[in-house]
Amino acid sequence: MAIKLTSYSSIASLSSGDWDGYFSYKEIKKTGNTGVGTFDQGNGEMIAIDGNYYQLLSDGSVNAVHDDWTAPYAVNVNFTPEFAIEMGEVSQTEYLNKMLGEIAKHGKQYMYAIRITGEWSEITSRTVSTIPKPYPTIKEINNIQRVRTFDNIKGNIVGFYTPPYLNTVSVDGFHQHFINDTRDCGGHILDFKAKKMKIEFTRVNDIELKINNHDLNYHDSLQAEIEAAEKAK
Repeated sequence: MAIKLTSYSSIASLSSGDWDGYFSYKEIKKTGNTGVGTFDQGNGEMIAIDGNYYQLLSDGSVNAVHDDWTAPYAVNVNFTPEFAIEMGEVSQTEYLNKMLGEIAKHGKQYMYAIRITGEWSEITSRTVSTIPKPYPTIKEINNIQRVRTFDNIKGNIVGFYTPPYLNTVSVDGFHQHFINDTRDCGGHILDFKAKKMKIEFTRVNDIELKINNHDLNYHDSLQAEIEAAEKAK
């Protein structure tokens, strides 16, 4: 079993400075119940789980996403678990290594949608504030993000694994957002230490890429900048 992923614009476009909202969340919600993304002018992180869409803000607050809000970038699927594994106490590095091993069993050529239910002794996440114009590239975004660490917390992670050959569509490797079980805090994951996790996967064998009408210049160092931004604390 495999599913369709819809990508509203691409990580390459966003990372080149295309932060203007173009796609309405009314449209985005129609194509998936599980996803990640952002908002007009980069105002927060988006996570969707079980059909509920949330905006995670840099001040620590969480909002339900309104249909008339817009996104420069989002990806989603209608998630149905295909297989699952469980992990106990692991660091994020250990987790990533085990995830790559599991993915290799099912085909490294696929993207994967991932949903995790778990408990963590520590999660470090970031959220971006509204980005002023003229928009910077992703290299400068680290200067306006807020990093938070949550201790002894339960919740969910939604994310995607992307193989290297699709790294202009989505983030190479793992791109994951977190929200706690009371749905009042979260962010883009930078690091964690897990107590226990149930990890559900489904393969993506169909990708629909929706392209906006914005004209941007791309540059050769883009992939290095995306990788640096994903790991920055």
